[in-house]
Amino acid sequence: CKQLSAAEKRGAPLNNLPGRLPRRPTLAHDPEEAMDMADRILVLVDGQAVQLGTPEALWRSPKNAFVAQTIGGLQSIQGRVFGDQVQTNFGNIPISCVNNRQELEINSGESGFQGASALLEEGATVTLGIRPHTLELTPSSGPGVISDKRFLGQRYLTLVTVGSEQMRVETITEKVLPIGALVDINFASVEAIIYS
Repeated sequence: CKQLSAAEKRGAPLNNLPGRLPRRPTLAHDPEEAMDMADRILVLVDGQAVQLGTPEALWRSPKNAFVAQTIGGLQSIQGRVFGDQVQTNFGNIPISCVNNRQELEINSGESGFQGASALLEEGATVTLGIRPHTLELTPSSGPGVISDKRFLGQRYLTLVTVGSEQMRVETITEKVLPIGALVDINFASVEAIIYS
């Protein structure tokens, strides 16, 4: 049986490789490699299992900050629930944009969601995971300031600063707003989750 290199395995799911390789546990420290090779991933943090699922399930519904940032590419921000919104230093995020809000309401008290229903109570402090590619910038009088812009190959990254916090905004085209420009972040199309 020929052993395939990681480069040979890339681009084809394991179940489509010639000769169907036997399924066996594989250790990966690179999240992208794990997503590429695995049917299911067990995420360990400090030796503790924090989430088990398919690559897509981990990407769409991370259960803690480590999985959200490492597998899901989300950035974490703090907010407070008020009415039908989560107020953050960057602006208000409609609770209707929180992808796992129904899961939080339904699964409160189950494993991974201890006290989850309390997360959506008025005045509760929550940690949100935000997908940077779902944000838009609009010129304004603040509160955000463009502090940096970078070309990352297939996308552009704009860093927006409010006080001591930064938010990443990723786009496929370059924004014409210069460094130092005052902006608002538009959360109308945001994809967000609450994980604590």
